Amino acid sequence: MEFNRKLLNEEAKKKGWLPNIDMPCSPIIVHCLTGVGSSGALIAIEICLRKLDYSFQRVCGPCVDVRDTVLRLRTQREMTVQKPQQYLFIHLAVLEYAVRRRFFDSIENLDLANFLIENN
Repeated sequence: MEFNRKLLNEEAKKKGWLPNIDMPCSPIIVHCLTGVGSSGALIAIEICLRKLDYSFQRVCGPCVDVRDTVLRLRTQREMTVQKPQQYLFIHLAVLEYAVRRRFFDSIENLDLANFLIENN
C-alpha cells in the first residue's frame, strides 16, 4: 500500500513511534495483539494487490478473489481477518488501488450495490 505510506508515517510520528526525520525507504511494521486481525488484513491486501497487478497483464483482465485469499491465509494462520470491518477494509483498499491504477475505464461500470454493510 505504497500510496498510504505518507499517512502512516505521519500518524506514527504523531504517536511517537517514529522520530521526526524523513525515512522514505524504511519499512512500516504493523502487528495487532494476536497477529491475525489487522495484521492478517494488511497481509491479505498486499497479496490481493499483487494478484491484481499480475492478472491485469493477462488477457482476462484484472481479477482478485478476497475471500479465497483470506481462506488460503487461514490454512497457515487460523482466524486471519476476524471482523466484517476488516473484510470491508480489504475490499475498499483493493478497489481504491484498482481505481488509482486505472484498471477500470470508468467507476460507473462497477456494480457496488451489495458493497455496503449495514450495522443493526
